[in-house]
Amino acid sequence: MELSHISNSEKCIIFLGDSFTWGQGLYLPNWAETRDDVMEHYYRIKETESHLQWNEQKPFFRKQDFILKNDISFTNIVAKKLNRNCYKVVENGENTTKNLLILKSFANKNFPYKDVIIVFQFTSIGREELEMENFDYQLIINEDRTINDIFSDKVNLLFDKVNNELIRLQKEFGWKFYYLDWLGDFYKFSTEKFIEIGQKKLYKFDTLCYNYPIKIAYRDKIFYDYHLNEEANLLLANSIINFIQKDLENS
Repeated sequence: MELSHISNSEKCIIFLGDSFTWGQGLYLPNWAETRDDVMEHYYRIKETESHLQWNEQKPFFRKQDFILKNDISFTNIVAKKLNRNCYKVVENGENTTKNLLILKSFANKNFPYKDVIIVFQFTSIGREELEMENFDYQLIINEDRTINDIFSDKVNLLFDKVNNELIRLQKEFGWKFYYLDWLGDFYKFSTEKFIEIGQKKLYKFDTLCYNYPIKIAYRDKIFYDYHLNEEANLLLANSIINFIQKDLENS
């Protein structure tokens, strides 16, 4: 975990998630303006309208890019508005199981804050090891269960592991928690904890990726990173702020 924003309060907010929470690509507009060497590299090897993958960005990522991305990430926008110190995942692209392990490890340390909010972002279930086992096949044969049924149970079990840990932290330390859902695989299990996004109050934010991608121009080529651009981060931040403030007022 990294401390991405320092406030003048004794309150804290923690963000766990994948590359969206980490802030992938938010530094690219700066690169397009200031790093001709990097952009010339992309210009030589990429077609116009190409997507810049993380493995193509990582070799050029610098320490100062942490500051660039964090300053306009929804994580820091929320932290500044709520006047809270902000901790977030330091590695790009973690899955839900890994983030749960990070949370357990982090919470077991002598954490200096008592007033804590956790925003846990669920990522793609395709990143999890949800393999079929012999027991699962027996359920299909003997109990007329479908593969979709088995898979849904595994996703539900993963959600329960996260939810139970956060409930434990809430009971033991008084920490509050909320959820974000990228693709919509998890919100059905506990809608009251999932942050509603935008005016349509959606429980997932995947459409933001298509409507607000990161887009940069260099010479006569256009490059994309289909993570959330600065405008989308602001939209998501406002949704989080409104949801949390309303919940705190009612609690």
